[in-house]
Amino acid sequence: MRRIGVLLVINVALAVAIAVSWPRDAAEAGPTFTLPALGSIERIEIRRTGQRDVTLTRGEGGWQADGAPIDRYALADLEAAMAAPVGVDQAVAAEGLERYGVGEHALTVTLHAGGAGQTVRVGKGLDGRRTFIWPVGGEQVLRARADLRRAFDRPAAHWRERRLFAREARDVAVMRRVVGERVEWVARRAGPEAPWVLTAPGVEGAAGVAIEAGQDEIDAVANTLATAQADDFVEGEGFAVVATVQAEAFGGEAFALELGPLADDGSRPGRVVGQAAVARLPRHLAIFLGATADDLRERRVFTVSAVEAVDEVAIGGAPPTRLVRDGQQWRMTSPTAQPVSTRAVEGWVSGLLGVKAAGFVDAPPAGAFAVVVHRVALRLGDRQVELEVGGVWQGKARFARTTDRPGRVVVLGASTVEALRPAPAIFVEGAPDQPR
Repeated sequence: MRRIGVLLVINVALAVAIAVSWPRDAAEAGPTFTLPALGSIERIEIRRTGQRDVTLTRGEGGWQADGAPIDRYALADLEAAMAAPVGVDQAVAAEGLERYGVGEHALTVTLHAGGAGQTVRVGKGLDGRRTFIWPVGGEQVLRARADLRRAFDRPAAHWRERRLFAREARDVAVMRRVVGERVEWVARRAGPEAPWVLTAPGVEGAAGVAIEAGQDEIDAVANTLATAQADDFVEGEGFAVVATVQAEAFGGEAFALELGPLADDGSRPGRVVGQAAVARLPRHLAIFLGATADDLRERRVFTVSAVEAVDEVAIGGAPPTRLVRDGQQWRMTSPTAQPVSTRAVEGWVSGLLGVKAAGFVDAPPAGAFAVVVHRVALRLGDRQVELEVGGVWQGKARFARTTDRPGRVVVLGASTVEALRPAPAIFVEGAPDQPR
C-alpha cells in the first residue's frame, strides 16, 4: 500500500510539472482565423447562386456598390459587424457543409485587404451575434464572432442606393408633368401646410386653367416623387422618355424624373435628369407618377368631411327616410318615428361624405338633369346641401351634382348610386346604443 501511495504522489507531481512546463499558448490554443476590419478592406466581392455578382469598393468618397453610392442601411450593417477584426471562437471539421449553411450555393464573400484576399462562405447565424463561415477549401467550419448574415445577406439590387432623390414630400413646392413639349398639369403651394393649387393648359394661355385640386391625390404624387425608390437598376440602352415629372423645392432646388413606357407588369423605367442610371420603378410608383390632371382633381362629392357637422339627413323616397341628430344620438322621423342605431347612422353618413366621383363631365348634355332620379339632402347648421343624381352617363353610371356647386358635374358609378338608396331598416336593426 505504501508503494502505491508513493507512485500516486510521483504521478501527481509529474502531471503538475508537465502542466507548468507546457507553453501557455499551446494549452489555450484554438482557432486563430480572423477577418479584417472594414477600415482595412479595399474591395469586397459578393456572389450568390441565382443573383448577379456585386462588387463593393472603397474610395476617397467612401464605399460604392458596382460604381454607385452604397445603400446607407447596407453600409451601416457592414460597419456594425466589421468595425474591428472578426475573430472566431469555435471550429469543427468541414464535413456536412449544408448543416452549417455553407454548402455549394451559400453566400460567398471575398475580402481584399493589403493586397491579399480571403474567400469565405457565410452560413447560418446564431443569436444575432455569431455566424458559421467556411474558408473556401479549408478543413474546418468556423464560428465567427459577428452577425455576418445581417452584414451580407441582402438581394444584389439592395446593395446600391435605390433612393432617387432622398427628399420628403413636405420639401416639394411645385410639380409639373410634361409630355414632349406640352405641360399636362402644374401643382403648386405657398408652403408645406398650404393647399395645392392645380392648373392645366387651356385657351387662356400657358398659365393654364385652375382646377379644383384633390389635396390627398396631389400629396400622394409629391410623396411618391420625393421618396421614389427603385426596385432595381436596368440597362439604359434604348431608354425612351415618354413623360417627365419635374419638381422644385421650397429652397429653390430643382429635380426631375424622366419616365419610360409602361411594362407589361405595370412597372416602368425611370431616370433622374442628369444621371445615366435607369431605375425600374414598381407598379405602385408608376401609377402615381403617371397621374393625369383628371386624376388629381378633387373627387370628393361633398366639401364637408366631418360627420359631426351633419345635423339632419333626408334620403329620397316616397316618403323619404329622414334622420335627425338629437344631441349625441340620432332618431328617425320618417317614414316612421322610431329609435335607430347611432353607430349605423353615423357609419352610413361617414360613407356618404366620403363618396368620390368616378369621373368628371365638364360639358354635360342639356338634359343631364332633366329628370332627377334620386336626392340626398344634408342639413349642416343653418345651410342645406343636396346631392342630385340625374340621367344616365354610360351603362348604369349617372350624372350627379350638389346644390352648393351646381356647375360641377361628376359621374357616379352604379354601385355608388345604389348605396345612396339604403333601406330604412339598416338604421333600425338592433339599437343597443340607444337609451332605454
